[in-house]
Amino acid sequence: MASYEETLAKIYEERLCNFYKKYDESKLQQVPTLLTKYKGKEEQLLRAMVQKYGPEPTPEELAEDDDDEEDVEEATQVAGSKDEGVTEIKEELAEDDDDDDDDLAEEDDEPPFKLIYCDVCGLPPEYCEYGDNYEKCVPWIKENCPHLLKECISVDTKKKNKRGGGVLKKKELSEDKIRLIVYTETRSRKKTVTVVDGLETFGIKLKDAAKIFGRKFASSSSVKDKDTGGSEVVIQGDVIFDLPDLLQSEFKIPQSKLFTKEGGKIVPLR
Repeated sequence: MASYEETLAKIYEERLCNFYKKYDESKLQQVPTLLTKYKGKEEQLLRAMVQKYGPEPTPEELAEDDDDEEDVEEATQVAGSKDEGVTEIKEELAEDDDDDDDDLAEEDDEPPFKLIYCDVCGLPPEYCEYGDNYEKCVPWIKENCPHLLKECISVDTKKKNKRGGGVLKKKELSEDKIRLIVYTETRSRKKTVTVVDGLETFGIKLKDAAKIFGRKFASSSSVKDKDTGGSEVVIQGDVIFDLPDLLQSEFKIPQSKLFTKEGGKIVPLR
């Protein structure tokens, strides 16, 4: 698999080639030399190319140029025969084209674009949070680019607050709303599932509970969003008769807080 630097170099090479394919194919051979000379300053070089030649071409524009190349040449010849001024303009453009693009980027006064990489994982610091050793990267980020550390912490906090990851405190709910509803229903493909709704009211993380259910019943167990909002744990199969004992022993949920659905009503689970 190509490294990050190799992939980035190929992207810059393709962009430079596209410039010359559209504006001056005779200078395509300069691309390797330019990339070597301006390594680390590729964005600065591309900005200078735009200033000299015009907007950076898109793949669609290049395809259109290839299709219409013969028509453009013919139109240029006709225009040249009718307008003597065209020859004079061509000569001026030819003089401009004689300038070597080797020093093109020197005209750009903006500072060069510089990439930095984390000494711990080798990734750009913006992507450390997606690596395997983010906790080890934090001290390096804090020392070298602390502003990114704040952004990463913000993103990490949002992830923890996603479904199944948060915990509702009991004091936020009235006593009558702290209850667990367990019931079975038939869903897609006529499969029976057991639904556990309300675990978060006891301060239990849904993802942790789903893992415990899966191991206990040797069945698929996952967190699902409810149509009415919030989340619930769905266990494949009918385990409603074995579930109460596990809820009481593992999560210390009293029998008085266990309910089920019967005939569209919520009744105590017995």
